[in-house]
Amino acid sequence: MNVLSRNGLDRDPGGGAMEGLVASEKENHACCSSSSDLKCCDEHAQLAQAYKTLGHPARLAILLKLSKQSKSCCGDICSGLPLAQSTVSQHLKVLRESGFITLEAAGQQSRYRVNTEKLAEFLDQSHVFFDHLSKTIEVD
Repeated sequence: MNVLSRNGLDRDPGGGAMEGLVASEKENHACCSSSSDLKCCDEHAQLAQAYKTLGHPARLAILLKLSKQSKSCCGDICSGLPLAQSTVSQHLKVLRESGFITLEAAGQQSRYRVNTEKLAEFLDQSHVFFDHLSKTIEVD
């Protein structure tokens, strides 16, 4: 068994069980006990969704592969990954829907590339969040 399979790259391309987890976390979150005060969770929803998208090792592997080339077709992305083409296609769809990659139709072959603007936005939001978090916790 190779490393990618042990890490679950070949399973659950759409998020599956995580869908219910996000909803139940929001329902049980202490600050969201009142239905009139969901602002605390809503302001972080976009960042949480981005982390959910990137929470699958196959998607990280795909992003790394795409980052090494300006544009790639699905077949190029599949080469070197221990995943079926249909599985890679599902992961590409999730990454595309979240905005981390873009799709350019080029005749019979479609080309994917990393959306650097979305990636920069995600990195900025992450930095702001963790910078704020680090300022609010006590360090021993």
